[in-house]
Amino acid sequence: MQRDLLEDKVKERTAELDRKNILLQKEVEERKKAEEQIRQHRDMLEKEVVRRSARIVEQNDFLHTVINSLPHPFMVVNIADYTVAIANRATQERNAGLSEGEKCYRYLHGLDQPCHEKGLPCPLEDVLCQDKPALLEHSIFDHQGNEQIMEVHTYPVKARQGEDEIKQTIEYCIDITRRKKLEASFLKNSKMGLVATLAGGIAHDFNNLLMAIVGNIELAAMNIPPGHNAAGFLDYATDASVQAKDLTHKFLLFSNFDPPVRQAVPLNDLVATSCLAVLASSDIVPEFYLPPDLWMGYIDPGQLDLALRELFLNALESMCAGGGVITLTAENITRSEQDHPDQSKGQYIRITLEDQGVGIDRKDLTNVFDPYFSSKIRGNGKGMGLGLTIASSIIHQHQGYIDIESTKGEGTTVYIEIPAITEE
Repeated sequence: MQRDLLEDKVKERTAELDRKNILLQKEVEERKKAEEQIRQHRDMLEKEVVRRSARIVEQNDFLHTVINSLPHPFMVVNIADYTVAIANRATQERNAGLSEGEKCYRYLHGLDQPCHEKGLPCPLEDVLCQDKPALLEHSIFDHQGNEQIMEVHTYPVKARQGEDEIKQTIEYCIDITRRKKLEASFLKNSKMGLVATLAGGIAHDFNNLLMAIVGNIELAAMNIPPGHNAAGFLDYATDASVQAKDLTHKFLLFSNFDPPVRQAVPLNDLVATSCLAVLASSDIVPEFYLPPDLWMGYIDPGQLDLALRELFLNALESMCAGGGVITLTAENITRSEQDHPDQSKGQYIRITLEDQGVGIDRKDLTNVFDPYFSSKIRGNGKGMGLGLTIASSIIHQHQGYIDIESTKGEGTTVYIEIPAITEE
């Protein structure tokens, strides 16, 4: 009896163990399935992370490529400390030594404080004050010390979408230096045109009066006996009238009342003759570098001779105290683009005149072609500030170009370009 009971218990326990074993096997299988699902999900997540990371790298590379492809400076600046977070290639090329993490005001403007603390316009401060994009003009200096006028477009960057706090600014700068120079040149030419018209009208009327004065002086000289006391005064009056006639002629040239009669002329002899005529009685030594294959100039020889003489005379007056050397160079050039507002593309002859005179202050360079402007101390034998004006007017009437570079105490270099006629 007990044996039967024991066997029944064993059977029950065995059946119970079988049931638990089956449940355990199911649980193990479910766990394996869950682990497999977890592994698959993990693999999928890892692949997604790799894919998204690669996508982020690709997008970052694309973004840097786009930013570095921009022809104008592009920067992202941190508001908190004015450090440059991102600077594209154009920014770094214009500002040697500028790198990410540097203070924008230090490398762009050479300042030790932010621009607004120096009383200068600051794009960052404009954006912070207005809480919207700002546009202003800013002057910066490149690594060679040349001033550049930039049109700065500045945009705020918020910390997160929907938040008001501005963390950074995007600055996109467009170099408008050339445009500003063209605008200034156009305005100046417009004013000079009005002055030239007035000067030409006055000179024309004055020339008619001068002819009557000279004629009456000659008649008076003919009607007095030899040795008369008035003869000397009439001679002085005649000399003054001749000088007045020359001045009137210059005004007419300046006003374009006497347009150039242009023809093909070899320039080597003309340039050398004009130079030697001015420097003949001075201690200045001319050095000529005039190539034998120089193109023919399409010029009015009389007017160009006058322009060159005015330039040589200006150089002579700046060097007369201690002598020196004037270097004269000529070369053939071809303009493929319109580099200057009054000059078209084509063939030109560039004449460079370099003296060793006292030089001109940088602040005066923009005024040297203005009538009656002179940086020299005026006195006996000195001009009255019309030489460069007349030279500039003649060159421009020939569809040429004239420019001047100078440093105080280091001399002056004048460049002129005259339209050429080639054998082609």
